Amino acid sequence: MSTILAADTSTRYCTIALWRDDALVAETTLAHDRLHSERLIAMIARLLADADTSLSSIDTLAVSKGPGSFTGLRVSVATFKGLALGAGTGLLGVP
Repeated sequence: MSTILAADTSTRYCTIALWRDDALVAETTLAHDRLHSERLIAMIARLLADADTSLSSIDTLAVSKGPGSFTGLRVSVATFKGLALGAGTGLLGVP
């Protein structure tokens, strides 16, 4: 069983999704240009709690690597890199 937590913050939409095996378990989206950096961690925590999943049970973190807003991409890449290092989880960049 494979569990993937993915994020895309490259546009005005901040989107997070949780996949388990080949099925979408949960997703959430925030439509706002300038709140990604302020809300991303809280959105992840809420999504994982709603899906009754912990970060330690995630096999892979996936993050959009563009194209898109440089600042938006930096928010998700930095956040997910920190989460991957802290949790000892793999990190995948998705075009």
